[in-house]
Amino acid sequence: MVNRIFGAALTTAIEMWAEGAEAEAIDSAVELGLGHAMGPLRTADLMGLDVVLAMLRSLYEQTGDERYRPPEALEELVREEKLGRKSGEGFYTYPEDL
Repeated sequence: MVNRIFGAALTTAIEMWAEGAEAEAIDSAVELGLGHAMGPLRTADLMGLDVVLAMLRSLYEQTGDERYRPPEALEELVREEKLGRKSGEGFYTYPEDL
């Protein structure tokens, strides 16, 4: 259940980011508006964008539901090896000492 709920929210957040919305604005809106401790893009960076991509691919294969189709922007980040915190860059940039 959690992956399905998070996956739907995350694909929407990624699409908004790809359309030009700032990651911080998206995450702040979710944190303040929904009371989440961490927004979806920061959570994805923490999980690892390669892991998130695998999760979305699996959900899409299992359900066939378009809401889980991995956004091209996520595919591109993973191809560029921008995997979030573990690589130092994803939706956010992280200092090398993390």
